[in-house]
Amino acid sequence: MSETERNERWRSTARLSLAAVVLLVVLVLFFLSLVESPDESDYPLGLVVAACGLPIAGVLLIFWFSGRQERIDRQHGVFED
Repeated sequence: MSETERNERWRSTARLSLAAVVLLVVLVLFFLSLVESPDESDYPLGLVVAACGLPIAGVLLIFWFSGRQERIDRQHGVFED
């Protein structure tokens, strides 16, 4: 692999990592917006949704990132079978 191909692969990986971090921040902000202050007699449903939804969204983000990274690796010929 030449130096320019290696640099292009790392550039693609850096863009993917930045996109994943931005998506994670957006997800966290979205789920935090669901959490409202509880009333005196209520249990905050938004807190339950955020507590269950954020880990699921995080796992889905990990699988998305892994698939995209695999595609980048295959494009540049550095993948494992």
